[in-house]
Amino acid sequence: MKIDSLEQAVQTIICKVYKAEYNKKITIIELKDLNGFVYGYHFKLILNREERPLDIMVEGNEDYFLESVEKELIERRLIDTKFYLGEKLKH
Repeated sequence: MKIDSLEQAVQTIICKVYKAEYNKKITIIELKDLNGFVYGYHFKLILNREERPLDIMVEGNEDYFLESVEKELIERRLIDTKFYLGEKLKH
């Protein structure tokens, strides 16, 4: 399965789990050994800050990767997370 297909599959999982559409870039990188064999995937999901993405790394084939991502998204309940911007005031 190509990376574009995996990214689309993750987008579908997000819609299924959260009943919402993710509107930022989903990044999936193949994890390869020294011989070029793909042994897993690294998934990055940017939430509120680009420098602090949600990282999920899974060793295994595409099906296991997608199952793991779905399980992780269900457990993290990201749809319930609220983000706030704090500002330090001088006294």
